[in-house]
Amino acid sequence: MVANLVAAGITVPEDVTDALNRAKFRPTSLPGTREAEAKVAAATTQDEYDSAVADLVLALSVANVDQTRIYGTLNRIGEDQVTGTIRPHIFTLFEEITTTYNAAAPAFTEAVERIPDLTGVNPLDVSPDVSVALQDAKTAVAPLHALWNAYQGLARLLTGRDEFGKTPRSASVIVARLGVVSEDQAEEAVRLIVGYAHNDRDLSLHALAPHVAIPRSGGRLDLVTPFEADTRHIPFA
Repeated sequence: MVANLVAAGITVPEDVTDALNRAKFRPTSLPGTREAEAKVAAATTQDEYDSAVADLVLALSVANVDQTRIYGTLNRIGEDQVTGTIRPHIFTLFEEITTTYNAAAPAFTEAVERIPDLTGVNPLDVSPDVSVALQDAKTAVAPLHALWNAYQGLARLLTGRDEFGKTPRSASVIVARLGVVSEDQAEEAVRLIVGYAHNDRDLSLHALAPHVAIPRSGGRLDLVTPFEADTRHIPFA
């Protein structure tokens, strides 16, 4: 999640960075049974013996636990630390993501509007003007992709679910988050997003999805938070 924020150029709060650095900690060594057994054998007082036995019990426990389980637990603890630190900042992060996205969206929309329907068209047969428009759209969509990835991670944290757009319901949620559309436009945008999610070969401009579905359906790109999107969501079964 933090990597996606950085890739999108979003300001990562200092406490989140600190939590991420702590989450990278790993043990430099784990207790071995031979050393622990030697300490038990060398104990000369009851206190030394008790301490050495405690170390031996720990060493034996470590030896009998799958190493992947140990590191899996450490990974989970680190992820929980980072997630817990992000939560207080989530709406500030959403604000920066949506503001940056909406500032970049018009250049993408302008390029998309210069691209005709390319369904069934051989890429080698497009005109020079269309080639330029395609390249402009490809350039303009790069920051939108990065910002959308960052947005999706925060939305997952906020709502507890992912939206991949493979069903009309999921696609309708994505449409509501990405832009402003009428009911008819929403239906077309949902159709496109579901098609892109399933790699429908009859559709063109897959590399620009899901963003392209909004201008292609006649709508306007306007990224908002998941809660704001709920107020303009047009559900589809």
